[in-house]
Amino acid sequence: MNANLWTQLLIAIVPALITGVGSLIIAIKKCKNEINTLETNNKKDYIEFVLEKSKGYGNSHSRIYAGV
Repeated sequence: MNANLWTQLLIAIVPALITGVGSLIIAIKKCKNEINTLETNNKKDYIEFVLEKSKGYGNSHSRIYAGV
C-alpha cells in the first residue's frame, strides 16, 4: 500500500475511534448513575416494607421481598 491509502485510512478510522471511545465513556457513566439510582430506590422500598411489616400493615408487599 502506498502512503496515500494509509493516510486515507487513518483519516477514516481516527474520528470513528474517538467517537466510539467517547460514547463508551458516556454510556458507562450513565449506567453507573442508573445503578446507583436503582439501589437507592430499592433501599428506600425495603425500609418502607420493613416499617410496614413491623406495624402489621405489610401484607401488600410481602411477596415482592419473599421472592415469590
